[in-house]
Amino acid sequence: MRKVFNKIDVDGSGQLSKAEMETFKNQIIHPEKNQANPILREFVEWSGCGEDIFLTMFKKADENNDGNIQYQEFVPLAIELLCVLKAKSQAKPQEK
Repeated sequence: MRKVFNKIDVDGSGQLSKAEMETFKNQIIHPEKNQANPILREFVEWSGCGEDIFLTMFKKADENNDGNIQYQEFVPLAIELLCVLKAKSQAKPQEK
């Protein structure tokens, strides 16, 4: 998870700024315009995770309401996303 966080944290400040979150959101919500990670693209397509939902998730993650996401705030969000992806993959019908 630290690698993902560090990839989003472009300036290396140790927290995700609003600008970094906006860039990440655009990569996820609009993968056709970017080279988004295929796993994240799959999550967006499957969940219908649009801009409103994505922003709500980040606001929820910002526990101290400073407008930035610290690593300790990011981890629960990442785990929640991973759990959704795992549940989805287990719910897929097995190919024959």
